[in-house]
Amino acid sequence: MKVANAHKARLLALVLTGIGLISLFLPGIRLSNIRRGQEQSSVQISLFSLARGQVALPTDAYTSLFDYAKQEVPGVTITEDSLRLSDASALPGRILFAACALPLMGAMLHLLLDKKRRTGLPIALLLLSAFVTVSFVFAYINIAMIATNVRQFQLRPAYSFYIFLLSVILSLVLVALTDRTVYRQRYLFGMLMPFAVWLFVFAYFPMFGWVLAFKNYGPSDSIFLLPFLSPLYKNFADFISSPDFLLVIRNTLTLNLLFLGLLTPLAVLLALMLAETRSARFRKMVQTVSYLPHFISWVVVASLVQTFFSMDGGIVNTLLANLGLSDRPLGFLQESRYFPALITGVQLWKSVGWESIIYLAAISSVNPDLYEAAMIDGASRLQQIAYVTLPAILPIVGIIIIMNTGWILSGFDPYFLIGSSTNRDWSIVLDTYTFQMGVGKLRYGYATAVGMFKTLLGLGLLVIANRVARKFSGIELLR
Repeated sequence: MKVANAHKARLLALVLTGIGLISLFLPGIRLSNIRRGQEQSSVQISLFSLARGQVALPTDAYTSLFDYAKQEVPGVTITEDSLRLSDASALPGRILFAACALPLMGAMLHLLLDKKRRTGLPIALLLLSAFVTVSFVFAYINIAMIATNVRQFQLRPAYSFYIFLLSVILSLVLVALTDRTVYRQRYLFGMLMPFAVWLFVFAYFPMFGWVLAFKNYGPSDSIFLLPFLSPLYKNFADFISSPDFLLVIRNTLTLNLLFLGLLTPLAVLLALMLAETRSARFRKMVQTVSYLPHFISWVVVASLVQTFFSMDGGIVNTLLANLGLSDRPLGFLQESRYFPALITGVQLWKSVGWESIIYLAAISSVNPDLYEAAMIDGASRLQQIAYVTLPAILPIVGIIIIMNTGWILSGFDPYFLIGSSTNRDWSIVLDTYTFQMGVGKLRYGYATAVGMFKTLLGLGLLVIANRVARKFSGIELLR
């Protein structure tokens, strides 16, 4: 970006940052009294102001929300938590205001005073301010609704909250564009943004729910007002001491190790076979047939498995009976002893073709001069594969193995759809166990602890695999 345009962008970002700072004093929360589906009355309250809809000194908006609820419904329940929050109303508001406003003011000062036009600090400050504000708006909504204990109220962000978010987002974009590297690669960053937003919304933002692992949460409880467990690690201790702990860990590790241990060599073998095939028509046909299962939903796959392996008229049992290989139907879906082989085979059928794409691309990128040199030395096709192709794609294979290690504790769809109570000894894994505890038995805190345990253990396995690969082969994914 040219110097003049960069200066204009920084000035516009400065103006937008100021608008975001002012919006913190404008009505940011709207509380409505709903009766029979109609809004009877409403009040808009500044996020940091006692004056309803007016500019005022920072304080706690919770007090205004609570007072309004008492006026609309005289019999509103006043809980002990409500009294505690009301008595200490001024301090939280000032703290929240400082937490949101100071990063914004810091970004403004940096945009004004930094002559080297560095963008890292203002971007970090703008992100911090937006993150803190969004977090506390949801906290206010939760606290006010639970404390008033009246279901007829609807509480949601008002217009200034959206003004704040929009101004911060636009400021981030403008400040980022003043960086030369970002400006030169702005189209790449634009393509990356949808994925980054998706990742934040569906992967990082739900991590707020990890606090449930340290509470005994129920459907009618407030996440913020619910006290912490004593001891804090009670849910984790209950999981580790439960009779299902060793069973779930054994099933998860064994089945995933079996699947991933076969997936990589089979995918590499398929890629080598496709690369060596001379007929382009036959190669395309095999690629289509092998890739297609990846796009079939697990629900459809489970239906196909039921059709093939059912005891009552299943294709496999019918074929075995007609060939005289079995005098009675075999319970492939009912007996636990068949489940590991069945689930591994189904996952391999669905994944090998898709996984081979990466290795086929790696084989295609090998320098042809290496093959010509090997042919001059008298190497056969098998020797060329062993001494040229495989060493060339080994770094890609190592990286894929490291990445797969991070998913070694995951897997829900095939186990949930194909597993049953009769083969539970092998079909229950960490993800299905979490689902049963959370959705089935409403033990949300316990289920969150199990999920958190799985995430941390998977991260540890990923780091270990990365270090082992780096030590013995020089391949690494994480630095």
